[in-house]
Amino acid sequence: PTADTSSADLEALLDAEFWETGASGRHYDRATVLQALEQHRAGTPDRAAWLHMSELRCLQLAEHVYLLTYLLNHPERPTRRSSIWRRRGGEWRLVYHQGTVLRPS
Repeated sequence: PTADTSSADLEALLDAEFWETGASGRHYDRATVLQALEQHRAGTPDRAAWLHMSELRCLQLAEHVYLLTYLLNHPERPTRRSSIWRRRGGEWRLVYHQGTVLRPS
C-alpha cells in the first residue's frame, strides 16, 4: 500500500476469508492485518519507492484461484512472499499471504 491507498481500497482487496502467516510463524486474521496496513500506510508514505520485487511467478491452482510468489528485495530484510488470489464476481481478492525472511547463507 502507498500513501494514496485508502482504507476502503485495502478492505476491498482482502477477501472476507483472508489470513496471513507472518515471518514469525504467527497467524494473523483480516482485521489485524487491515489495522497494521493502515498504521503502516500512515507512517511510511514513500516506502514503496525503495522496494523492488523480482522472481515473480504465477501458478493456477484451480479455476479462478492463483498462487503468486516473488522475492521482495528490501535492502535490510529480503523476503520470499507467497499470496493466494481468488476471482469472484469479477473481482480479485487476496485470500492468503505469507512472507519468509531470507537468512544469509
